[in-house]
Amino acid sequence: MKEVSSVDVNSSPTSSEGTYAESIVADELVRAGFLIVAKNFRLGHKEADLIALEGDTLCIIEVKGRSNAALLRQPDVLINRDKRREMIAIGTYFFKSHKAMGFRNLRFDFAFVLMPKSGEEPQIRYYRNAFLPAVTGTF
Repeated sequence: MKEVSSVDVNSSPTSSEGTYAESIVADELVRAGFLIVAKNFRLGHKEADLIALEGDTLCIIEVKGRSNAALLRQPDVLINRDKRREMIAIGTYFFKSHKAMGFRNLRFDFAFVLMPKSGEEPQIRYYRNAFLPAVTGTF
């Protein structure tokens, strides 16, 4: 069994901090040429923080903002198997139901934001193609 460090992985930010982290990432993605097509997209109880297009690739993006830098080095802990399943479900739904948008590929990305201390700039660590879903005939 994989040992998790003693860092409190459940110390999630407040709602306003989460919204701030998502906004920072969205702004950076737009500057990098992405087109944001949805924020906080819901499918039942599931949610994707950001859905964006990068060229002909649909990107389902999970954003995590934390003030503890150690947490940002543990993507498998922050984005667990259940969250990955949610992202796959949302990506599959969006991919099938919004084909008219012209994308041809589907990708799952993570963005981790080190929340700034007073007077500091936030730091973003972005993982393109952060995981590959198991192919089970979903597509």
